[in-house]
Formats: sequence, C-alpha cells, structure tokens
Amino acid sequence: MCRTIRYRRWLVVGAALVVLGTASWCTGAKPTGPRSWKIADSGLASPMALSRDGKTLVSTRHTIEGLLVEAWSTATGRRLWSQQVPHAIVHPSASLAISPDQMLLAQTLYAHQSPPIVLREMKRGTVVRGLQADGEQPSMQLGQQPGRRVTPLGDFTKPFFSPDGYLLAVINGFKPNELSLWDVMTGRHLGMITVGTHRLSAVHFSPDSQWMAALARPAKIEVNEKVHEHGGRSLQTRITGTKGDYILYVWDTKTRRELAAIKLSHYGALGSRDLPAFSPDGRFFAYKEVKKLPDDKRRYEISVCVRETKTGDEKARLAMTVANTLRFSDDGKTVFGTNPPIGAHLVAEVGDVATGEVRQTIREQPEERSLIATAFSPYGEVLAVAGNHHVVELRRTRTGEKIATLQGPRKGFVGYAINRPASGGELLFFSDDGSRLVSVGMFGKSRRSRGVKNGSTKVTVWNVAEYTGATAGR
Repeated sequence: MCRTIRYRRWLVVGAALVVLGTASWCTGAKPTGPRSWKIADSGLASPMALSRDGKTLVSTRHTIEGLLVEAWSTATGRRLWSQQVPHAIVHPSASLAISPDQMLLAQTLYAHQSPPIVLREMKRGTVVRGLQADGEQPSMQLGQQPGRRVTPLGDFTKPFFSPDGYLLAVINGFKPNELSLWDVMTGRHLGMITVGTHRLSAVHFSPDSQWMAALARPAKIEVNEKVHEHGGRSLQTRITGTKGDYILYVWDTKTRRELAAIKLSHYGALGSRDLPAFSPDGRFFAYKEVKKLPDDKRRYEISVCVRETKTGDEKARLAMTVANTLRFSDDGKTVFGTNPPIGAHLVAEVGDVATGEVRQTIREQPEERSLIATAFSPYGEVLAVAGNHHVVELRRTRTGEKIATLQGPRKGFVGYAINRPASGGELLFFSDDGSRLVSVGMFGKSRRSRGVKNGSTKVTVWNVAEYTGATAGR
C-alpha cells in the first residue's frame, strides 16, 4: 500500500514538472542559447550570406583545390551541402546573395573557363545556370603556371536581388562604372547602365522593386588585357585618379531611366555600401551630405537629406551627425542613423522626418570594453553593438534602453575576423526578417605585436526574436 501511494506521488510530481517545462518552453521564458560552430580551420571564411528567415547561412573559403561553397543550418550548425569550384577566386568584400524566396544563390567569381555570375539551388548547391552577356568572355582564365594563379585587380562585387526576386543587378568587376541587369527566371541579359568614369560601390532597390539607387565614387578607370605565355589571360583594372564629387544615382527599374543624379561633395568613403536608404513604401530615400562651411574650410556640416524618389525634390533635412548607416522606421516617419564605432564610443541618433529634429541621441563609452561594430535590425528599431570578449548588446534605438547582453563563446576568442568597411558589414548582421543575428569571430592563439597563430573562423547565431519581439522583424 505504501509503495503504491509513493509511486502515485512521484507520478504526480513528474507530470507537474512536464507541464511546467512545456509552459516555460511555449511562453519563451528561457531564451535558447547561441549556436556557434567553426566554418574555417585556418584563416578567414568570407564572403557570407544569410537567408531571409535566418535559418541558412552560406559561406565561402579558399582551399588548395580552389573555392569551397558551403551552406549551414543556423539552428544546429550542421553543414547542409558543400560544393567545390576548382581554380576559382573570390574577394572577401562580398560576392554572395540569396534570393528573397530563398530558392537561389547568386555568386560572382573568377574561375577558369567559367561565367562570371553563377546561380545555384539553395537546397543542394547545384548550378542552375551561368549568366554571361552575349559576346562576353569568361571572367578569368587561370593558366599561367601549374599551381599558380593570376589575381586580377579591381573590385569584386556583390550581386543584388530585387525584393520581388525577378531582377539581379551586378557591378562589373573590371569596369566598376557599369551596372548589368539580368532576368533571374530566364537568365536573359536585360542591358547595362554606365555612369561615366565613376565607380559604383553598391546597388539598393526600393522595397517595392520600382526604383534602384547606387552611390558612385569619382575614379578614372583604365582596363588592360594581359595574355600569359601558358595560355591564360587576365584583365587588370587601374584607378588613375579619385578627385571629384560623389554622385548618387536613382533609376526607374523597368525603364532604366535616370531619375536623379545628385552631386555629393566631400563624401566619406566609410559606409558607402549602406547608403542610400529607402523608406518602406519606396516614396523617399535618405542619404548623408557633408559640406564645407563657407567661413571655415576646415569645418564641415553633416546632415541627412530625405528626397522624393520619383522627382528628386527635397522632403526634409535632418541635423544628424552620424549617418554612415541609415534605416527608416516601418511607418517611414523616423530615420535611425549610426556610424561604425571609433574606439570605445557608441553614437546613434533618431531623426523626425516631419520636423527635421533629432529626437534621441545615444552617446556612450562602455567601461572595460572596446566597440567593434554595429548593426541595425531591418527597420532600425533594434541596434546591435559588438565588443571584445565576444559580447553583443541589443538596444532599442528610440530610447537607448538595453534589451539584452549576448555572450558568445570566450574560449580561444581573439577578435572579430572580418573588417567591416572592407566587407560591407559581414562582421555583424541581422537576417532580413530580424529574427537572427550573426557575428563572425576569429579564434586561436595570439601574442602581443604578433598575429593570430593557427586561427580559425567561427560564426555565432543568436535567435534575437526571443529578446526583441516583433519590433525587429519585417
């Protein structure tokens, strides 16, 4: 009898624990920990691309055989597929993009007898088609000597999908003043846009895919073709001058008609990949302006200009001093801005489009930690700040309130692996729906005044939707 009562008692206690654990899991009372795994045993693994829902991460790294493209599950860290591209080269500045429907992966590369743009299936990584304009030669032929590669000069550029997934825009690596457009469904080359002698840095589509914009830097471009004695050839791009005004171009996506060409004097090079920023409805775009003061040539006036996309007319001017990265709020009435951290200073601002006033300014200098990078959620409501010791803070941009402190793996952590200005923000980035946050770190052994010895690259993925709620999502 006593054994029966004791058995029933433990049965009731066990059932209660199961119910409490299920309730805690359903309400999200205890957020899941970060998922961290190694993606390169030695050196850097870059570029990277994160799917819209944040569930799949694609990375590339160079091996002895060539280029290795890998896809990973962010939930488990398991490798989904791996594809080897022999005798290929990519640049860490970014050459990957995942389509909005998460079905295709676009990649720009330099390989032996290979098209310059390749579309792959996201499920298995197999090549769907190669994109190449009529009469265009393969991007590069590597045949100088066995075991040696010819590295071309010039930019390696990232492909950009339109939000509706029908168009693909790519800047020519050897002619950075040319922008090519492709039909994703058919692989047909739709034409190209040339911006004179300027050098395009990135392409941005409005959320409705009706408009696209790009920032062009002044440059005198010379392209030379070199034929090697062992049958290979390479193209070399030479920039002979960088003086002049920056120009912000806006085009109609369907007709490729130029809507605006705005000259920007003394524009900073940092953050050029993140500008301009379109409003959610695509009616307006915002960018940073830097002008010299007439009374003192050593002083500059920094502001954020908001213009109508269709006409180019000025809508508002915000007195924001940090504007290398801009985001519109979901209603388009607020602009969030920040700069890459300098030393240990964090600066972020919130501007009102209607009044032109700065509502909120965050200026902090965290103790015992230097800041490395910042990243906005898709609508700018959440700001992620990365520091040393692999610590990432989440803040609400409107109030500066700290949401959470995310701790990555400390053992073997040396520093962040990829430089933000060179890689277009691949050090710390959100998924397009705001549910995941990815940081890239270098792990290994290091000494003072010496580099990292046998360093490896690791990625850490946090499910930040558990902390931020719906404010970070799209």
